[in-house]
Amino acid sequence: MSNPELPDFLKGKIVCSPEDGMRAINAKRTKFYEILNAGELQSYMDGSRRQIVVASLVDYVRRRLDAGKSKAA
Repeated sequence: MSNPELPDFLKGKIVCSPEDGMRAINAKRTKFYEILNAGELQSYMDGSRRQIVVASLVDYVRRRLDAGKSKAA
């Protein structure tokens, strides 16, 4: 199984902004919020700011990689 690495700008962080999350998985805003609203990422509201759990970004990428392997097999 492939082990995706965090981009440097997320290393050492537990949570990040949606903008950093979009950058990390290379998703545009609409797609990112589709993924988020589908429950694929963990997040919470901190006042009026949404925070994305960084580990959920890595888990999402792993699931996508695994899904791609299943289709190729």
